[in-house]
Amino acid sequence: MPDPKIDAFSEVEFRNRAKIAAPRRSGPDRFWVGVGIFLLVAMAYPFYSYAVHSYLVAREFREAAARADAEMERFNANLRREAAESQRVAAAEALRTRQRGVSVAGTSTIGGKRVVIVNLGQASLAEAKATVCAQAERYFREPLAGEALHIQRHRGKQPAIDAGTIICD
Repeated sequence: MPDPKIDAFSEVEFRNRAKIAAPRRSGPDRFWVGVGIFLLVAMAYPFYSYAVHSYLVAREFREAAARADAEMERFNANLRREAAESQRVAAAEALRTRQRGVSVAGTSTIGGKRVVIVNLGQASLAEAKATVCAQAERYFREPLAGEALHIQRHRGKQPAIDAGTIICD
């Protein structure tokens, strides 16, 4: 008796796989596809190269500009610092010059008040305070710490005018 399991496959037909696969392109077709791809890349490369080069040059320029800005900022900061120092030194020297121009022309005690006649020159009373007190101590021959001195400005042959009051330190 015939086997039913085998009879079910009796109509199955087996084919060779090599015949079923899609036919491959021939050699000349592949060659022209390769040539087309090569030409496409050859035509696109200059544009790609230009874009990349432009981007890199722009980036390098921005970085160089940032470095130059930082360097200029450091230079300007140094310049400002040196200018401020120079200005401070010049102002201190001008103050010393004005203070050297201060001289006590005379002293007097009137009604218990100490009066000092001072040639202030270009100095203000506040700038001349230390110099006036030091010179007045020599005139009065005693320490004047905490003492109030009434200052009059010396004007040569004209009468002295009141300049204010200082308290010696």
